[in-house]
Amino acid sequence: MIAEATACHRNPSYRRSAAERIINSDSLPVVGTTISSIDLDLTVKCNLDCDYCFKEKTNKDMSLATAQDAVVWLIFASMGVKKIYVNMIGGEPLLKFDMISRLVPFAKRRAYQHNKLIHFGITTNGTIMSQEILDFWKQWGIGFHTSIDGCPPAHDRHRHFRDGSPSSSLLERNIPKILAVRPNTTARATILPDTVKYMARSFDYLLNMGYRSVAFVPGSFSEWDRPNMDEFREQFAIISQRMIDLFRKGSFVRLKFFDEGCKAIAEGEKSRPGRPACGAGRGMVLIDVNGDIWPCHRWSKKRESEWRLGSIYDSDFNYKARGFINTSKSEEQLAACQNCPALFICAGGCPAENLENTGSIFERHPAGCELAIILAGLIRRFHDTLFAEKNPSFMKAYYKSSYATDEKEAK
Repeated sequence: MIAEATACHRNPSYRRSAAERIINSDSLPVVGTTISSIDLDLTVKCNLDCDYCFKEKTNKDMSLATAQDAVVWLIFASMGVKKIYVNMIGGEPLLKFDMISRLVPFAKRRAYQHNKLIHFGITTNGTIMSQEILDFWKQWGIGFHTSIDGCPPAHDRHRHFRDGSPSSSLLERNIPKILAVRPNTTARATILPDTVKYMARSFDYLLNMGYRSVAFVPGSFSEWDRPNMDEFREQFAIISQRMIDLFRKGSFVRLKFFDEGCKAIAEGEKSRPGRPACGAGRGMVLIDVNGDIWPCHRWSKKRESEWRLGSIYDSDFNYKARGFINTSKSEEQLAACQNCPALFICAGGCPAENLENTGSIFERHPAGCELAIILAGLIRRFHDTLFAEKNPSFMKAYYKSSYATDEKEAK
């Protein structure tokens, strides 16, 4: 496979016209987990100026040649894996729609030539939308992941245009169009101490907009205090009860943490504190605008970082950094988690976020631990309530085999 890759990369069609660079076969990792997914950093530019954005503030774009090279790199890096994934990110990736419209057909054809299926998704702020984009997404089966922080008071607090004007009104016009094409799109909301009070209101708002998959993800752990955490508990308790009511009406809504938590309980509460569960640096990597390889997008801000894994154009792949990511927690670190009530839902936090907060990819900020414990208690109550009722929608979602057996016996 590597030899085949080398031969293919000598083809002039893979050559970067400006820099005269070609993919280096030695950039393909041959040790560790097989890479089957990449985040593709199409641009660092963005039309919004979100307060909490961790992205480097430059005006760099990825060239079409580099994007095509990254796809070819993934095809060979994935080795025998048949289904591979590309998530287009930024900045705001839809600023590069002209390039996307050329990249996706190229990637689909190239993957087919190698007997692989390639699926594209995008993480977008939802402010750039047109019928052309929607038609293209529908034609090529591309997934959406929208960043929206909830109701206008919560969303506009941090997600605004560069002149300070709010962006929620534009989303209210665009989101229904996106959901008409991709109804399973997830609304991903960052929750901060100054917006936590809006969570329940935001949950209702997002459902009214048409979302059926919602993710409330707390951030900036160093800013959380006890009153904020108490508010977090109250807001999620309200949302939990509304979720129970929805299930009782036969409606299924996927809520992050609750969905994973119920699956974990149904599977026997398998603990997850060993290695980071997100796949960063293992089954998934980021390829940035320059063709550099990083564990994920949150690492790429530190240009001089020892966590840079290499470049698709260079031979010196950083096996040392990737090897550390592939290791498990130490026995001492694991022991500290063993009696935690959040063990069944906690994968140890975001590795890059941990690194920023504590200096270790394995150690969570104390506020992150506390919020996970709060969630764990609410998830158990949610699970136990609907399980005791043998709620049909709940049992079908999380206990498929037993639900099917009960249904068959009932007949």
